[in-house]
Order: sequence, then C-alpha cells, then structure tokens
Amino acid sequence: PSLSLDKARDIGLNVDAAVEYSCGEEELYLDLLSDYANGCEDKCKELNSYLEKEDMKNYSILIHSLKSSSKMIGADMVSALAKDLEDASKKDDLDFVQINHDNFIESFKALAAKISG
Repeated sequence: PSLSLDKARDIGLNVDAAVEYSCGEEELYLDLLSDYANGCEDKCKELNSYLEKEDMKNYSILIHSLKSSSKMIGADMVSALAKDLEDASKKDDLDFVQINHDNFIESFKALAAKISG
C-alpha cells in the first residue's frame, strides 16, 4: 500500500504539524516518511555499534539526527525517546543509554514497519 496522509494519521503520526514543518508540501512529507522508514535498519545498526563501543560522541550525533527526523514526520513519541537518549549521551551517561536504548530501537523499528507496511 502506498503512503498517504490518512495512513500516516492512522498510525498515530502528528501529520498536521509535520506537513506544516515541511512547508505545507504533502509530497515532501510523504518522501520524508519513506526515507525515514527505509533508513531505519542501517541507523539502528549504526546506533547499536556506537553503543557497543561506548562511543557516546557519535551516538549523540546520530540520535540527535533521529530526534529531528522523527519530529519532522510527526513521530512525537519516538522523538521524545531520542531526546532523552541524546541528553544522556551528551552527558556521557552510559547507564541511562544502555537501559533506554532498546526501547528506542523497538519504537523506531515498529514505526518504520507501520510506515512501510
């Protein structure tokens, strides 16, 4: 099934705010959604790798980017999870990141699957 604004609303995305964020361009928004879902697997692998190496600097850079892209598509809950991880990784709070990382990954992957599905 192709992406539509109705489908995005059905999976719980804050579509109106997100489209406004994309300058009111619905096509641009749907492209962003598609890119977001398609990039999920690689981004998760990259985050996992940074966490394994305890590389909080690169972890914080990538999680910041995911926080922003989640916000841009209206995935407010995923964005909020990413923000907490970004704040913690910037403070080198490895414990917090280790405890909360999997929850973010699961939420991100679940959302990407809904978008793609």
